[in-house]
Amino acid sequence: MPNKICVYAICKQEAKEAEAWYENVKCADDVIVLDTGSTDGTPDILEGLGCTVYRKEYADFRFDVARNDSLDLAMEHSDANIFFTTDFDERMDPGWYEYVIGHWDPEVHTRGVYDDYFGDSPLPGSLNWMHDRTWKWKYPCHEVMEKRDGSGIHYHVSNELDMRGGVVVLRHWQDYTKETRGQYLGLLRKRFSEYKDVESAAYLARELMYKNSPEESFMYEPEMLKMDLEGNNGSWVLICLAWAHEVKGDFNGAEGLLFRAYLMDPRNRTAPTKLAQLLSDNGNSELGAAVLEEAFRTAPEYSDRNLFVDNPDVWKWRMADWLGVCYARTGRWEDAVAKYEEALAGTVEGSWERTHVRANLDYARKAIGG
Repeated sequence: MPNKICVYAICKQEAKEAEAWYENVKCADDVIVLDTGSTDGTPDILEGLGCTVYRKEYADFRFDVARNDSLDLAMEHSDANIFFTTDFDERMDPGWYEYVIGHWDPEVHTRGVYDDYFGDSPLPGSLNWMHDRTWKWKYPCHEVMEKRDGSGIHYHVSNELDMRGGVVVLRHWQDYTKETRGQYLGLLRKRFSEYKDVESAAYLARELMYKNSPEESFMYEPEMLKMDLEGNNGSWVLICLAWAHEVKGDFNGAEGLLFRAYLMDPRNRTAPTKLAQLLSDNGNSELGAAVLEEAFRTAPEYSDRNLFVDNPDVWKWRMADWLGVCYARTGRWEDAVAKYEEALAGTVEGSWERTHVRANLDYARKAIGG
């Protein structure tokens, strides 16, 4: 049988995005949407365009349940062998359908991985929300896919159609005013209470940092620190807890957590950059420089698969900029110039980042008479 693709999605209050979203995916063999309670006419817009729409409201909304409901509808009403979901604020670059149809081997592939550009980030991540009938959704928020046979969320790369490197590209421009964004913290509390795994702890700790809630971070800290923290997820738990300590003026506590975060995952550039900044701002630029020198040796080149939520800017310019600052504060002006030049090369023309690094570079050059 020839390959067929069914695009499925959940939505609520997406009237302003509905037409553009549907135009982007209507090339698929089937498009099936589950509306979870729109009052702005979203279902009518989609149906008027030719989309198949189902409706279901949830008293206690969670993403895994809603996505599984929409997937179940898609698998029931479509004979496709490939299923693909995107959110209404996401768009695929042209050519994705033709590539997948032409390269998916149903005897080999169970899911596909593709580039994911978030906002104006210059570095792609990767997503794998393209799959066959053997997968379903897990977690109430920041959901992932797991095998229906109970074998978990793990997969083998040989069963994955790799479409990264610009082959298939999704672009995500998140609307932070959406109602669902306001639900994240509650859903992440629920996820952590249900699963108690390190990734759930990392997402919750990060959301508390975003929400500027250090007191709640301290409430969860004892339980999180008792966990078997490891890898990039564990490192991010510590980074976010360090933020809470710094906000409350406990710089020694923050430094200790950041040291531990970097040692836990030397591939993570965010931890050493934040640590060096904290050390340097508190009078220990020599140690800050030593930390970043080691980080440049241990952190590999950027990979869309070895990161959790690492800040993309640390790979482009910020870590080099802070090493330049540490050098400058210890009188190593020529070394500072070299690092500022490296940082400058990672910035975008006309950006505030370039203006910032350029000012640092000009100051360092003047210090050595340049």
